[in-house]
Amino acid sequence: VNESHMEFLSVSEFLVEVADD
Repeated sequence: VNESHMEFLSVSEFLVEVADD
């Protein structure tokens, strides 16, 4: 697993939380 992929997952989780607002 490369760093960019992990960063993408972190951003996705952040966006999900924001969208849930």
